[in-house]
Amino acid sequence: MLPLYALLKDDFHVDEQAMRRAVRSRRLFNAIHFDSLFKVDLYVSRDDAFTRQQFQRRREEKLLPDAERGVYLASPEDTLLAKLRWHRHSGAVSARQLTDAAGILKIQGERIDLKYLREWADKLSVRDLLEQAMVAAR
Repeated sequence: MLPLYALLKDDFHVDEQAMRRAVRSRRLFNAIHFDSLFKVDLYVSRDDAFTRQQFQRRREEKLLPDAERGVYLASPEDTLLAKLRWHRHSGAVSARQLTDAAGILKIQGERIDLKYLREWADKLSVRDLLEQAMVAAR
C-alpha cells in the first residue's frame, strides 16, 4: 500500500491503482472527501525548472475559516502557466484550459504578475497561448 494512500483512504475516496499509475507517469489523480464531497486534484510533480519554481512559490491557504492547518496551493500565475502548458502538450484538443486561464486573468485582475507570466510563458513556449488568454479575459 502506498503511504499517501494509507493517509487518505479513511477520509477520501481514492483509487489506489489510479494513484499508482499517476505516480509512474507523473500525472494527476483525484481524491474525493467523503463528508464534504470536495474533489481534490493531486498532481505528481515533474522534475523540471518550472515545477521547482511552482513549488517554491506555493502558498499556504486555509480552505475553511476554522481550520487548524492550511493546504499548499500553486500561485494563480503558476496555475495559469500549468494550464497553458497542459493545453499545448495535450494537443490543444479542448479549449477548457484556455478558458480557465482567461478566467484566472479576469479574476486576479491587477494582482496578477504579468512580468512573471510573460517570462515563464516564453520559457515554456506558451507565450502565444498566454496572449490568447489575455485577449479572452478582456
